[in-house]
Amino acid sequence: PAVPGGRELVYDSSVSERPMGSMIREVLRYKDLLRLLVGTNLKTRYKRSLLGVLWTLLNPLLTMIVMTIAFSALFRFSLPNYPVYVLSGLVLWGFFQQSTTQAMESLVWGSALLKKVYIPAAVFPIAAVGTGLVNLGLSLAPILLIMLVLKANFTWALLFVPVGVGLLALFCLGLGLMVASIAVFFSDVVEMYGVLLRIWFYLTPVMYPREILPERFSWILDLNPMYYFMLCWRDPIYRGTLPSTHTVLVAAAWAVATLVAGWWVFTRQAHQFALRA
Repeated sequence: PAVPGGRELVYDSSVSERPMGSMIREVLRYKDLLRLLVGTNLKTRYKRSLLGVLWTLLNPLLTMIVMTIAFSALFRFSLPNYPVYVLSGLVLWGFFQQSTTQAMESLVWGSALLKKVYIPAAVFPIAAVGTGLVNLGLSLAPILLIMLVLKANFTWALLFVPVGVGLLALFCLGLGLMVASIAVFFSDVVEMYGVLLRIWFYLTPVMYPREILPERFSWILDLNPMYYFMLCWRDPIYRGTLPSTHTVLVAAAWAVATLVAGWWVFTRQAHQFALRA
């Protein structure tokens, strides 16, 4: 098949992997396709939806109301502006869950297309994360609305929010590349990952403060990368402060390490994706 520039692409079955830098250059050449995939993902998500994009705003708000009533009464903890706390957590977790799950599912679906036309396989997970970022941007509206209603403090720390989102996006891409590389070969991974996400959700302080956990379980949060990403996102929004340097460094380390590991695994397996369709 032909690639941009009129050159012919020759597949060599003796090549077991592709250099990481080579695949990055290929993805950049297909940036128009990336934009198209993101647009298609958004249209598919809201197609035939009665509320359309409005559902992106209402869904976290309705969940926040339920969680505020249920969890504040169940655990009997008191957090000022708890709706802002839980809504910000739910929105960020939704981005993480949607991006990594769609990165995996889109490659499983797209692997059949790779047999017919040459497309860098990495565009599917990258487009999934890009779609998640657009939805996350839309979900900021209900957070700001609740902050206004509850008269929460708007501080300059909010300018750090894009940094926290960027770090999590890198982590999502790396993790998405890893699970997608496995799911192409073993379809059960899709269901297993869903179960893992449910467990992971309750092990992350999305709806509850860290303080309610017994001290003997604190190590779980220390080893949980989502805990640090949650702090980078929530501290500027809920507390109006910048996250600590330690939190940012740990989050950055998780983001970079996961992205490098995911990209390495993906590039080693990419040549086999079309064969597994």
